[in-house]
Amino acid sequence: MTFPIKLACYFILVFNVSYSYAQFQFIAPVPGSSSHNPDRCIIIREGHEIDKSVLEKKSFFKIEGSKSGNHDFSINLSNDRRTIILKPVIPFSYSEKVTVQIKGGLYRNDGAAIMPLSFSFSIHRKYTDAEQKIFEDAVKKMDAEGFAPEESGSRTALTGNVNVLINLNPHPGDIFYDFASSTGIGPTGGNIITSNDDSIFSLVTTGVVTDFKINHNGYLTYTDRTDSDFKMLDSSYHFIKSFKPANGYKFDNHEFQIFPDGHYYMIALDDSIIDLTQFNPYYQSNAVVIGSVIQEFDDSDNLIFEWRSFDHVDLFEAVHQNFALASIDYIHTNSIEEDSTDGNIIISNRHFDQVDKIDVNTGEFIWRLGGVENEFTFLNDTAKFNYQHDARRLANGHISMFDNGNYHFPPQSFGKEYALNFSEKTAKLVWSYAHPLINGTIPVQGRAMGSVQRFSDGGTFIDWGLISDPTNDPSFTEVDSANQIVWEGKIVPSNNVSYRAHRFIWTPCARPSDQSLLATDITSTSARLSWGNATNASSFIVQYRDSGSVEWTTVSVPDSSMFVVLTGLKSGTTYEWEIQSVCNAFNPPASDFSAIKTFTTPYGTFISNQIVQELKIFPNPAHDFIYVSLPDGSSKKATIQLLNAVGEIVFNESFPGLKGGFTIPLKNLSTGMYMVKAISDHQIFMKKALVE
Repeated sequence: MTFPIKLACYFILVFNVSYSYAQFQFIAPVPGSSSHNPDRCIIIREGHEIDKSVLEKKSFFKIEGSKSGNHDFSINLSNDRRTIILKPVIPFSYSEKVTVQIKGGLYRNDGAAIMPLSFSFSIHRKYTDAEQKIFEDAVKKMDAEGFAPEESGSRTALTGNVNVLINLNPHPGDIFYDFASSTGIGPTGGNIITSNDDSIFSLVTTGVVTDFKINHNGYLTYTDRTDSDFKMLDSSYHFIKSFKPANGYKFDNHEFQIFPDGHYYMIALDDSIIDLTQFNPYYQSNAVVIGSVIQEFDDSDNLIFEWRSFDHVDLFEAVHQNFALASIDYIHTNSIEEDSTDGNIIISNRHFDQVDKIDVNTGEFIWRLGGVENEFTFLNDTAKFNYQHDARRLANGHISMFDNGNYHFPPQSFGKEYALNFSEKTAKLVWSYAHPLINGTIPVQGRAMGSVQRFSDGGTFIDWGLISDPTNDPSFTEVDSANQIVWEGKIVPSNNVSYRAHRFIWTPCARPSDQSLLATDITSTSARLSWGNATNASSFIVQYRDSGSVEWTTVSVPDSSMFVVLTGLKSGTTYEWEIQSVCNAFNPPASDFSAIKTFTTPYGTFISNQIVQELKIFPNPAHDFIYVSLPDGSSKKATIQLLNAVGEIVFNESFPGLKGGFTIPLKNLSTGMYMVKAISDHQIFMKKALVE
């Protein structure tokens, strides 16, 4: 059969086109790629910090559709200032080619020029109503993965519980799990229970909840399939924020990862119509093929990375799929894990029987484990793994996963841990757990869903997912480092299933919600910090420091105050601050610190007349503009600012090269005294100006 070769040639073409833009670290859409949604942004990463003056230089960019013509757009810089995001104001037209150009004249922060760039991508044709219906049905079928389709109004509040079967000194902490009925009728939601099945919290919803957990940033998150989004709650169970995929892609309920600095990942669905008769005449001429998209956002919700399976992997790596069907879920990505050692991501692609590591700077594979394109020799596990879930990088560098084992003989699920040798490209199975046979004869198998959580003491918590025998199989099993069962439970009624479950040490000493943290009444030497209430807090500890310092200054605040006024601050300085709750009657007696917030004090005084005189400005007094020139012999790279009488910055722009000088427009400014400030070569030049 030759059809995979034809498809492979297409992907090779895409990669070669992308390689010609090697001076850029990352571009999305991939140059030369096709079948994109009309409503999408453009991501360009050169690899270095970009001078923020790019935000004012729209004329250096051009976005043109072959049908829709030139597009207006907004420009954003990622928070680390390394990624440019262009967002067209109006969506592109169907079936058109889009060309993106960057002209010369843009600069990096180090003064180096950004090379000109031109690339193109294509928008998919308009799909018919019948095709859209096939899309919707295919996504519902995929999204269910063991849950029966929901009937309107049939879901009820969470009323199920867990029968504890074994409880022999398990790992500390409480159990967090989602569940819903596999029949489509019955309770759904998320739950927190103790090892004795004492309820701590129940999340009541009307639609299926999955992946209910404490995320990396310390907040509760879950997927809400009714609203097609990911939701985040604080430790007082208050709603904070919801998250959805960008660029017109459909919500995927499998994974949401958010980190203390606010950046986050999610999986989305990418559906396309493909004529598969070109590969086999018995296949469909208008098959709906569903791919995966992985998106990374910074804490300002800028999309900074996007990986699309259609750009990187061949359809026919999905060896278990029937390509004669009308709709095909060909890859089914179901987990994302950020490798803390290098910031790249490890993903699980269920329908490829494969776990991959992807470079988030380039989108290219770093390694591929399992499946058709496996790069490793399995030393002691000839059966390998298949249809897996929940691939994670452990603290020891190994990879753990829940091996659903749909294609083992007989079908059986395992928790597994592999040690990968990257120089020799070997995979060694260093730990495995299969549940003891039920009634001595029947293996426990979760056909779908499932998770494996490793503890620091070597114990493991397993969610068996969509178990084959709901009457006799357990829902959850915890084993110690010797694989002895120390806790086991079963969700009741037996038709309920859980996508993932974890054991966390839950701190009921709640910290104030990040969104309630405010810095107000800021002067050149003081600031008022305030926050919202936090469950069980008896007092608070506030820490602050200037952004260039390592040491924190600590202030204790009684609970009744809910604010503190900092004094003795330095003018013109950016400060970082965070807050911790103290709960004397609880164990542990304090929460984690909140996310770090910042504020900047304005300049309250000006520097000496000697330096002020070095900066040349005219006219002064001014009306329409102020012309600024640096002293002779100073650097031609500078940041120009205009501050009003209370120290607020009303104009701020950086330039890689000031040739002769620069004009500050004064339109819409109030009359009064201002300060012109130039920062160059770690020197500050200032001069007063009167605006009439």
